Amino acid sequence: MDVSGQIKQYAWSDTTKTANLLWSLPEQLCDVYGICGPFGNCNQDTMKCECLPGFVKRTHVPVFAADRITLGESLTGNQTIISRGGNFELGFFKPAVLGDDANLVLRDGSNPSLVIWQGFDYPTDTYLPGGRIGFNKNTKKTWLLTSWRNQEDPAPGIFTLELNLEQGKLL
Repeated sequence: MDVSGQIKQYAWSDTTKTANLLWSLPEQLCDVYGICGPFGNCNQDTMKCECLPGFVKRTHVPVFAADRITLGESLTGNQTIISRGGNFELGFFKPAVLGDDANLVLRDGSNPSLVIWQGFDYPTDTYLPGGRIGFNKNTKKTWLLTSWRNQEDPAPGIFTLELNLEQGKLL
């Protein structure tokens, strides 16, 4: 599911090395509820949002912090960045394994069969084959897809795709 609330399925082409759109629902971007916000209008010809008369588009104002990676920088080897308060550290760690199914798995270093955390337990906006949508009876956690807030902000958006446990249907 993308930031627009459209659910899309892509197929990877080994020949062209691109992902090709197979289908999307709703089919047209302008058919997505509230796609242009409360003061916008979706132009059916261009499929772009336009401001209603009397309104102007706001520009994105970047936020700067000392605990970030800037454009052109990267982490390699055992380099990490640490959150401002020292509570979180980001880097590449030995017990992390990215599987061919795209599941990022953190394992116990002394017992590699013990899974500490895995990405498939925390789906975001993209369903990956092997991922889950539903309810984990052991942890009481619901697995659902959530759109991004907008194309630049990966914070949870207003659209979700989840399983209705009473009816066994996707919502």
